[in-house]
Amino acid sequence: SNFDYVMNLTVKQTVGYTVNSFSHARPFWWYLPLLPLLLFPWTVWPRAWKAVGAMRGAWADGGVRLCLVWTVAVLIAFSLISGKRAHYMLLFFPAVALLLARLLPMVERNRDYSVFLPALVHVGVGAFLFAIAQGLISVGKVPWLSDMPPFPLYVTGTALLGLGIAIAACHGRDLGARVKVLSVATCAMVVAITWGLMSASWPAYDVRPTSLYLASLEAQGAPLAAITRYDSEYIFYGRMKTRIEKILGTAAEQWARANSGGYVLAFYHSGNWPPAGVPAPALEVRYRGGTMVVWRAGDIVAHPRIAQTFE
Repeated sequence: SNFDYVMNLTVKQTVGYTVNSFSHARPFWWYLPLLPLLLFPWTVWPRAWKAVGAMRGAWADGGVRLCLVWTVAVLIAFSLISGKRAHYMLLFFPAVALLLARLLPMVERNRDYSVFLPALVHVGVGAFLFAIAQGLISVGKVPWLSDMPPFPLYVTGTALLGLGIAIAACHGRDLGARVKVLSVATCAMVVAITWGLMSASWPAYDVRPTSLYLASLEAQGAPLAAITRYDSEYIFYGRMKTRIEKILGTAAEQWARANSGGYVLAFYHSGNWPPAGVPAPALEVRYRGGTMVVWRAGDIVAHPRIAQTFE
């Protein structure tokens, strides 16, 4: 009803996030360690810090005071709100941009060798991606990370190296040119890293193998159940019509006895797979930060140890 819609929008979505967030609850200091990354590259450009130091000389300017209050007020207000997301801080980005535009000309000099620092960051991140692609740096225990194709990492690393060189080359240009190069290079860095990570990690989010396998089981008339969080993500690719029953891990063995020809869908975090002393599952697919597994009901009954592994 319209009343339910209004209550959901005003009470749950607004008050719920503000007072005691039902989602994305974070401590009050959560934004502080994110600020250097959110305000990159200005946080690693020494000339920008000199500009901040010159604020006392421009304190008589009402616009400077307004932007400072704007920035601090947004940071404090959203730190006090229970629900926190990084993109909430976009609200004070215009104020930071206006402050830098006002203060940077006050500390302008001929050559700016300090741009070498943000240039070095770009080059360092590019070299880091090259090292991962070469296998020189361990990428952790998350299963799909070891299967990342190296090509996107090479392309992204090369792009970042080029951006770093471009930033360093602008050290002798005027202030406007340096700001433009830093801004464009940062946008290009975000695009390159986003493309590289998406290209390298998409197999970990590919639901097609599991969808097609579950669809084949459905075609055989096999009962299906899930003890993991399931939001119908396998219906589209599998064109499935059968409802996958959601059950608790403690009820898996009982369900398996009642559905001897059925199959159970379960998710395991990287540190919990593979468990020892259990037979191979019907399907094993690396998914997100772990492994998605399809167990045969008969195996769950014959090997009670399987039910004990359910998270």
